[in-house]
Parts: sequence; C-alpha cells; structure tokens
Amino acid sequence: MGGKLIETGLKILKSERVDWVFVLGHESYYPKFRFSPAQKQGFDPPYPFPEEFTNAWKALALTPTSINKFNRMVIPCDTFYHPRCWGE
Repeated sequence: MGGKLIETGLKILKSERVDWVFVLGHESYYPKFRFSPAQKQGFDPPYPFPEEFTNAWKALALTPTSINKFNRMVIPCDTFYHPRCWGE
C-alpha cells in the first residue's frame, strides 16, 4: 500500500512539473523508487542531523532539469522547517 501511495504521488508531482522530490526516510526503502542520497547530489538538508542518517536524506529528479539551476539548500514547508523534525 505504501509503495502504491509513493508511486501515485510521484506521478502527480511529475504531472505538476515538479523538478525534484526530497525525503528523509528509511535508507533501504526509498531506493526502490529511484531515490538516492541527496547530499551526494549536492543538496543539503535544512538542518544538520546525526551523521548516521546521512543516507536517509534522499532526492529524486522528476525532470531532466540541470541540477546547477537550483539552490543547494532545501527549504521545506513551514510544518517541517523546524530543527525538531531533523533530529533524533
């Protein structure tokens, strides 16, 4: 069920011409949906988090847009733009 929700959400975002999607989630679950570590792609999280969670910060490009056109600091919506959301 969770996988179907992710796939449907990604289809909707792509149809809305969203360039990138970011998640902070389980390291081995999101690669099933083509997500890979965001920092290795040049995108920093809004707040630092423990190093052992570095690979949990993931990104997925939905369009072939050049990565160089983007600011490398990701700023989430107000609900998640708080340090408590990015700690243990």
